[in-house]
Amino acid sequence: PSGWSLTAACLSDAAAPNRLLSTSSNFMTTLTPSVCAANCDSQGYTYAAVQDGHECWCASSLNNGTTAGQRADVSNCATPCAGDASQNCGGVWFVSIHSLL
Repeated sequence: PSGWSLTAACLSDAAAPNRLLSTSSNFMTTLTPSVCAANCDSQGYTYAAVQDGHECWCASSLNNGTTAGQRADVSNCATPCAGDASQNCGGVWFVSIHSLL
Protein backbone atom coordinates (compact mmCIF):
# COMPACT_ATOMS: atom_id res chain seq x y z
CA PRO A 1 0.00 0.00 0.00
CA SER A 2 1.00 3.60 -0.46
CA GLY A 3 3.40 4.96 2.15
CA TRP A 4 4.81 1.61 3.30
CA SER A 5 8.50 0.75 2.90
CA LEU A 6 11.06 -1.81 4.02
CA THR A 7 12.39 -0.76 7.44
CA ALA A 8 14.64 -3.70 8.31
CA ALA A 9 15.67 -6.46 5.91
CA CYS A 10 16.13 -9.10 8.61
CA LEU A 11 15.79 -9.02 12.39
CA SER A 12 15.66 -11.78 14.99
CA ASP A 13 12.39 -12.57 16.73
CA ALA A 14 11.70 -14.28 20.07
CA ALA A 15 8.93 -16.28 21.69
CA ALA A 16 6.08 -14.57 23.53
CA PRO A 17 6.02 -12.33 25.47
CA ASN A 18 9.10 -10.93 23.72
CA ARG A 19 7.90 -11.10 20.11
CA LEU A 20 9.10 -8.16 18.06
CA LEU A 21 5.58 -7.44 16.78
CA SER A 22 3.23 -8.88 19.36
CA THR A 23 -0.15 -7.34 18.55
CA SER A 24 -1.71 -9.29 15.69
CA SER A 25 -0.78 -12.33 13.64
CA ASN A 26 -2.25 -14.03 10.60
CA PHE A 27 -1.22 -17.19 8.79
CA MET A 28 -1.70 -16.51 5.08
CA THR A 29 -1.52 -18.79 2.06
CA THR A 30 -1.35 -15.66 -0.13
CA LEU A 31 1.43 -13.96 1.87
CA THR A 32 3.78 -11.45 0.26
CA PRO A 33 5.26 -8.36 1.95
CA SER A 34 2.69 -6.12 0.24
CA VAL A 35 -0.23 -8.40 1.22
CA CYS A 36 0.98 -8.30 4.84
CA ALA A 37 1.40 -4.51 4.79
CA ALA A 38 -2.10 -4.08 3.33
CA ASN A 39 -3.52 -6.39 6.02
CA CYS A 40 -1.82 -4.42 8.81
CA ASP A 41 -2.73 -1.09 7.22
CA SER A 42 -6.42 -2.06 7.07
CA GLN A 43 -6.32 -2.72 10.83
CA GLY A 44 -4.68 0.65 11.58
CA TYR A 45 -1.22 -0.69 12.45
CA THR A 46 2.01 1.04 11.37
CA TYR A 47 4.38 -1.96 11.35
CA ALA A 48 4.11 -5.19 9.37
CA ALA A 49 6.46 -8.16 9.49
CA VAL A 50 6.64 -11.28 7.35
CA GLN A 51 7.98 -14.45 8.93
CA ASP A 52 8.55 -18.08 7.95
CA GLY A 53 6.94 -17.73 4.52
CA HIS A 54 3.32 -17.62 5.71
CA GLU A 55 3.11 -15.45 8.86
CA CYS A 56 2.10 -11.78 8.91
CA TRP A 57 2.59 -9.86 12.17
CA CYS A 58 1.24 -6.36 12.84
CA ALA A 59 1.81 -3.77 15.57
CA SER A 60 2.01 -0.04 16.18
CA SER A 61 5.35 -0.31 17.98
CA LEU A 62 8.27 -2.72 18.11
CA ASN A 63 8.91 -4.77 21.25
CA ASN A 64 12.69 -5.00 21.43
CA GLY A 65 13.11 -7.77 24.00
CA THR A 66 16.40 -9.28 25.07
CA THR A 67 16.83 -11.33 21.89
CA ALA A 68 14.25 -9.85 19.54
CA GLY A 69 15.20 -7.05 17.21
CA GLN A 70 18.83 -7.96 16.60
CA ARG A 71 20.04 -7.37 13.05
CA ALA A 72 20.65 -10.62 11.20
CA ASP A 73 22.13 -11.61 7.87
CA VAL A 74 19.50 -11.45 5.12
CA SER A 75 20.12 -15.14 4.36
CA ASN A 76 18.10 -15.85 7.54
CA CYS A 77 15.08 -14.15 5.91
CA ALA A 78 15.13 -16.02 2.60
CA THR A 79 12.09 -18.27 3.06
CA PRO A 80 9.93 -17.97 -0.08
CA CYS A 81 6.56 -16.28 0.41
CA ALA A 82 3.52 -18.57 0.31
CA GLY A 83 1.81 -16.17 -2.10
CA ASP A 84 4.79 -15.63 -4.43
CA ALA A 85 7.82 -17.90 -4.20
CA SER A 86 9.95 -15.33 -6.06
CA GLN A 87 9.77 -13.05 -2.99
CA ASN A 88 11.28 -13.62 0.45
CA CYS A 89 9.14 -13.64 3.60
CA GLY A 90 11.40 -13.86 6.63
CA GLY A 91 12.52 -17.13 8.18
CA VAL A 92 12.11 -19.30 11.27
CA TRP A 93 12.40 -16.76 14.15
CA PHE A 94 13.50 -14.04 11.72
CA VAL A 95 11.34 -11.22 10.31
CA SER A 96 11.50 -8.61 7.58
CA ILE A 97 9.83 -5.40 8.78
CA HIS A 98 7.87 -2.86 6.74
CA SER A 99 6.50 0.35 8.20
CA LEU A 100 4.15 3.17 7.30
CA LEU A 101 6.16 6.34 6.79
